[in-house]
Amino acid sequence: MRRLLLSIPAMLLLGACQAPGGLAPTVVPEGSRLILNQPLTVRANSVDVEFQDGQIVYSPNEYRTFCRLEINELRGVPRTVEPGAFVVRDAALTIDKFAALQLPAYLYADVIWDSQDGLPSPVLYQVKMDLGSAEQPGVRSLTCSKRQDPTIEARYPSLAEIQEALGGIFSLVPLP
Repeated sequence: MRRLLLSIPAMLLLGACQAPGGLAPTVVPEGSRLILNQPLTVRANSVDVEFQDGQIVYSPNEYRTFCRLEINELRGVPRTVEPGAFVVRDAALTIDKFAALQLPAYLYADVIWDSQDGLPSPVLYQVKMDLGSAEQPGVRSLTCSKRQDPTIEARYPSLAEIQEALGGIFSLVPLP
């Protein structure tokens, strides 16, 4: 009985280490500020701009942290998001297991599950921040992601990785 009581805390501790992001994954606190330091152009017929290594990119390497700023309205003309501050109204950790839904249905099963070894394919670990600004209410969210193998110590992007992806384009000021 004594051996069983001693092993339960050890099992709980080991199990917690296996969770994505460890015991307490980093979430950007509500009320934090995201400051846009330069004007951004959202291309015509698009609702997002992607960033990696402090640059605007059109096809990020998903195995390295990248971020996507989303606006609300799709238009046939380019739009400009002006420099300014956005408040993080809410932040959540998500795992996008269905990123492959954009692929044709006949490819979907092979993308989600590797048919060779039966293990899941890498998925996107994401930090999603819902944004608010009285001056620019059309700016919706910033989502920072990294594709990882869920069977090998996968974790959510850290604040340092998010800031590295954003570079000097944005400053993320977490609420203390």
